[in-house]
Amino acid sequence: MTKVFRYVLSLLFAVSAAPLSAATSVESDAWHVTIRTYNGVLVLRPLTDNAIRVRYAVREVGGEKSDILLDNVPGARFSVSETQQSVVVRTSGLSATVDKASGLLSFTDADGNLLVREAEGGRRVTASTVGTEACLSVADSFLLSPGEKLYGTGQFQDGELVLNGLPRHLYQDNRQIAVPFVLSSRGYGILWHNTGISELNMEGSRLTPDKVKKTGRMNAIDGWTPERGSFKTQREVVEYTYSLKVPADGRYGLLLEVANHNAVEVSLKMDGKPFLGAAEGRFVDLKAGKHTFLVSSTGGTPSLTIRTRRDAFSLSSPVADAIDYVFFAGPDPDDVVASYRKVTGDVPLLPRWAYGFIQCRERYATQAELTEALAGFRSRGLPLDTIVQDWQYWGKHGWNAMQFDEKNYPDPAGMVKTVHDAHARIMISVWSKIDPTSDLGKKFAANNYYVPGTDWVDFFNPDAAEFYWQNIDKSFNSIGFDAWWLDATEPEGDILHERDVFTGPGDRVRNEYPLQVSRAVYTGQRAASPEKRVFILTRSAFSGQQRYASTVWSGDIGANWDIFRRQITAGLGYVATGMPYWTTDCAGFFRPDNQYTNPDYHELFLRWLQFATFCPLQRVHGSGSKTELWNYGPDVEKQAWKWLYLRYRMLPYLYSTAAEVTFSGASMMRPLVMDFASDPQALDLKGEYLFGRSLLVAPVTSPGVKTWSVYLPATPGGWFSFFAGTRLPGGSVSEVDAPIDTMPLFVKAGSILPLGPALLYSDEKAQDPVEIRVYPGADADFTLYEDDGTTYAYEKGAFSRIPMHWDDASGTLTIGERTGSFPGMPAARHFNVLRVGGGMAPIDDASVAKVLYTGERVSVTPPAQAPAE
Repeated sequence: MTKVFRYVLSLLFAVSAAPLSAATSVESDAWHVTIRTYNGVLVLRPLTDNAIRVRYAVREVGGEKSDILLDNVPGARFSVSETQQSVVVRTSGLSATVDKASGLLSFTDADGNLLVREAEGGRRVTASTVGTEACLSVADSFLLSPGEKLYGTGQFQDGELVLNGLPRHLYQDNRQIAVPFVLSSRGYGILWHNTGISELNMEGSRLTPDKVKKTGRMNAIDGWTPERGSFKTQREVVEYTYSLKVPADGRYGLLLEVANHNAVEVSLKMDGKPFLGAAEGRFVDLKAGKHTFLVSSTGGTPSLTIRTRRDAFSLSSPVADAIDYVFFAGPDPDDVVASYRKVTGDVPLLPRWAYGFIQCRERYATQAELTEALAGFRSRGLPLDTIVQDWQYWGKHGWNAMQFDEKNYPDPAGMVKTVHDAHARIMISVWSKIDPTSDLGKKFAANNYYVPGTDWVDFFNPDAAEFYWQNIDKSFNSIGFDAWWLDATEPEGDILHERDVFTGPGDRVRNEYPLQVSRAVYTGQRAASPEKRVFILTRSAFSGQQRYASTVWSGDIGANWDIFRRQITAGLGYVATGMPYWTTDCAGFFRPDNQYTNPDYHELFLRWLQFATFCPLQRVHGSGSKTELWNYGPDVEKQAWKWLYLRYRMLPYLYSTAAEVTFSGASMMRPLVMDFASDPQALDLKGEYLFGRSLLVAPVTSPGVKTWSVYLPATPGGWFSFFAGTRLPGGSVSEVDAPIDTMPLFVKAGSILPLGPALLYSDEKAQDPVEIRVYPGADADFTLYEDDGTTYAYEKGAFSRIPMHWDDASGTLTIGERTGSFPGMPAARHFNVLRVGGGMAPIDDASVAKVLYTGERVSVTPPAQAPAE
């Protein structure tokens, strides 16, 4: 009998939510509380005053090693109390209570208010194996409170924001980013601490087909791979029939998947009517009784999941060593994210230029094409900070050989210098796969640095990770490249499944690969160029990756209004997990053939660019496209300039908000739950969000509209239209003007909004003068943050803060004493203070209060504007 078999046999009779009352013992030390029973071991470790890690297994719980959590989490002071009924572990911010009779855990806030509790029978542990190793399949379920809403789990393309009752399969894919974190409107969050594949609301919900039928019909399928590009293939259509008896009328979550997404078409008919045309999740209203589902697939076996339970949510993992999660208490959702960052890592400040416009296309094929495109931006007066060299610059040297093909790139160092001389920065695409026949690939192969059987680097091997960076440093960092586009870090093709990596079975760490890639590049650059801020753009991410200056985009998406609409929920779901920096391929990666002359596409392009202006990064990209704005004609170029211009004017607001992300654990792109958790109508809104704490963004996501319905959440003083300056009430829906040259954008009453001068690039000149727009109706505070913008001197305190306070009753703005300093800080600043009051005055309006600020406290009473006629 093998060791693995004996271990599995010993676990076969593991039970769900085993009672803890029998033979309970409670032990504690300075770090943990351990509760032992005949049926399991529960370990609670307070990480901070607002976070407790929970681990449960049917025998001993394994070690505490974590690639997600910081090594130096200090722990928290806590107390343990025990009665005949319960064990309570209490910190200053929350309590975890174990009911001895049921074995259920519940969590309360500092005031004793219930946040959430485990569902009866929800804790499940089952013996399993991964490769030749023993492991566990684990799950836990938690009860939802009336009116409670859940968010998060990463970036998904299903168009859903609220997760109650929605099944999701948490794995990495081209357009999907799995981050196993859920955020509740009740002010708590749960980080499911598992680095393999995980699931939300899928426990016990998968259907088994009643019938499988090969139809003999062949469909021509479009496929695409990086190596082959676009191709067509013939696949047979196979039909799968499922049936389900629905217990009651209601709304149910449905998920349709196939294992292999490439060159596969899948569709679903429900009760004979077409319902889903792609592999995705959706809510559906079902009547009580029997329903039939017919899935047609051209490859891979489909999986159909229907979630019938809505009073609870579940998290599960097929490969684990224990139930393992971290519970965070707020009290507010924003505080939950801040608490998450305390134990998984703060977010470094990106270089200031990263918040400007990023120009990309697939691809610049020569050195001359790239520099000519940059010159086009400069000659036309279009703002830009970063230009991107996409893939295949390696040419004859082999895939990602970290060499330029000399035929098309005769002088890479000269290209970088040309970009820098034009006051721009350059990002380069570097993949995690390397042609094993290339000169570089042969070195990786000789050292066993590949994931076995693939050409993907094994970043779980620290020597392989270091060697990867060493070659980036030698080829690109040494000649001045400024930023790194780490493409396809899912990794593409799910290559870790059923393969071993340096640390063991790849299925144990199947979702963690992108974290390891970003870690290698971030730590490598910090060592090689310690004063040069890291800026990484990558296609995938995992919990904790925010600490590596890692930003993401939403993958190789198409270009239509429905896909555009889904990007908003994709981004909001991602940032709800505590990962702050996200963007899209503005106007889609796959674009129509007539994109340069198609007025319908131009409308989509401009509406998408409006949205991109209010994303953490503003970026354009497209497959096989000359994406420079002037290629779409003078009208598009003129309209696009307006949004780039506004982006650069917002830099003082943007960069100060970025500092709040770094220093306070805040979020830049904010689902409404973060600021309006007590407003039920706001919690379900998919198409609106806050950008920073003051701007409400409601992108237009339908063609041909002149007006747009916007719900403005209840807030003292209401809201102001950013463009018109007029005030609207909160707590109601407003129909607002939305012609193509504007968008619904609102400023919360009680806001201070700093706007800088017009710029062609972020450091063209000093941010002076700064226009300070005050939006009355409530008191307001804002802190203007500044540093040198490019180095890590801010980590040592080299930055300044200028506090501002608006007293609404007296109509006075007080600009407080400046704290801190940094090299190059201007001794004096000019502030033009404008009180918005019903109409938008021009920047040079004579009624603004002009302030010469030298760092000392000063108060000013700006005149009120006349109401708009």
